Amino acid sequence: MKKALKVTFGTMLAVSMAAPIAALAHEHHHHHHHGHAPYYDHLAVWVDGTYMKPTNNGLSVGDFAQPPFSNVGGLDGARNHMFLEPENEFDYGFGISVRLPHSHTRGFISYDHYQSDKDHQADINVRNLGIAPDVNAPTFETTNYDVNQHELRVGAIHDLHFGDHFCLDVLAFLEYDRLRQNVFETISRDNNANLRNRETENLIKGFGPGVGLVSRWFAHNPHWHVFAGANVVLLKTDNEYSQTFNVINDNIGNNQAGSYYDYEPFDSDSIVTKVDAQFGVNYHCKLKHELHGAQWGITLGMRYMNMINVLKNGNVYEQPTARRGGGAMGVPVDFSPNLGSAQDWGKWGPFIRFQVGGAHS
Repeated sequence: MKKALKVTFGTMLAVSMAAPIAALAHEHHHHHHHGHAPYYDHLAVWVDGTYMKPTNNGLSVGDFAQPPFSNVGGLDGARNHMFLEPENEFDYGFGISVRLPHSHTRGFISYDHYQSDKDHQADINVRNLGIAPDVNAPTFETTNYDVNQHELRVGAIHDLHFGDHFCLDVLAFLEYDRLRQNVFETISRDNNANLRNRETENLIKGFGPGVGLVSRWFAHNPHWHVFAGANVVLLKTDNEYSQTFNVINDNIGNNQAGSYYDYEPFDSDSIVTKVDAQFGVNYHCKLKHELHGAQWGITLGMRYMNMINVLKNGNVYEQPTARRGGGAMGVPVDFSPNLGSAQDWGKWGPFIRFQVGGAHS
């Protein structure tokens, strides 16, 4: 349902942005007879439908034990880390550009949205949060992974033409990014006599400059071209992090039910490098008589994006240990309390773009 709503919303955005331009151009066709092109002839709008998959970057939520659960001789037995594997999700983006009169430069603003929600239910025999499976006592792990990203760019594109068949677009822009990743884990054993959960959230907000290049090769048929390009952005980011852990039920050794912590280090900041690349094919066509020479196009491409070390996990070296009752003299709960050091996050997948613009866009 969420996906259907997203696609519908994206389509509505496209129509609502394209309709006034088509109407203006249509009106202009009948009433405008001056020598110079009106401003709306320089406008173009586009909408993207995306089908992207986020990278898990080795986001582990415990390890998987393979029976028999032997630790003979102090060895840990046969274990493999379990990784979250998110899936492709439908989403959307859109943008608008305006070409400066009699120039090869366009100003633009673009927005890209991404959301992914992944549920693991009842993974068997995972060791996590200090609870391990035992003979005749399997564990049950549930994990919910939720990520949400917004990308907003404002800048300029200058196109350089080399003959009839090659064009190079040079981009310079400012970008705002917001990335939130939330992981919620529960693990239980012995019919819920042991039950623990942990919630970890990273929230990153950043702003900074970006540059890019897109090369276009035009076929002998001028309606088609292929393109490939890349952007690099430096984001000055604020990093927020929080993690809560609870022992809800406990029958292991000295009863540790009620152990918890609520951990929220001070916000920290950093510089994050973001790179993205795309390639694909474009078809565009001018309407010679309708809408005063308006043009439309459709693009099919792939995009790869990666933000390096963006998930800081608090930017801290040492993380706390939960204690029974939360007191300093309580019994420590024996488990590794963090999700690892700083991690990349990225996404990749196909996109389709519909674009409509004035004769001089």
